Amino acid sequence: MVNIKLKKSELKFITKFIRKGQKNARSLTRARILLLANQGKGDTEIAKILGVGRYTALRIRKRYLKKVCKVRWWINQDQVNLKNIVKCIKQR
Repeated sequence: MVNIKLKKSELKFITKFIRKGQKNARSLTRARILLLANQGKGDTEIAKILGVGRYTALRIRKRYLKKVCKVRWWINQDQVNLKNIVKCIKQR
């Protein structure tokens, strides 16, 4: 299992992203996967909760880590690039 730990600003951004509800269903599902992964849920559990495939949950976790965590590492550890979170959520 790929562990994800969102920062407070990321968590706030994704929660707000979901609450607005004006995005496509695919983007909202991806955002929900990140929130559930942040709560420590496994891929199988996320798949059951959201009605998606187990590999979908795993793929979204990996995509998040690849795009967002690299930015965290290379830039300043305290800064968050929220645009990359949106790209991760919207990307197919």
